[in-house]
Amino acid sequence: MPTVDSVESDALQLSVAERALLVERLIASLDADPAVEAAWAAEIDRRLAGEDGATDSDDMPVPESHIRLVKQRLEAYRRDPSRVRPAFAIIDELMNRRP
Repeated sequence: MPTVDSVESDALQLSVAERALLVERLIASLDADPAVEAAWAAEIDRRLAGEDGATDSDDMPVPESHIRLVKQRLEAYRRDPSRVRPAFAIIDELMNRRP
């Protein structure tokens, strides 16, 4: 059985993005409450359906293509939350791209 020290040593060999992903997964494993996840999913669905009560005249309409993309990504997350990439990983990847 690995020790905390050995796992930490291995984790420190990962890139910043990989460590950020590991941290997010570890934190998620601590508070994986199905009731909370279901409540958030319902809230996201409610907001996507336009039931969030937004009436501000400065609100911009969201293009249908964006709504479809959000729904696709949400469904992919619901099928397999472990495949989600943290924002830090994506930002790191984008920052390291060469034009």
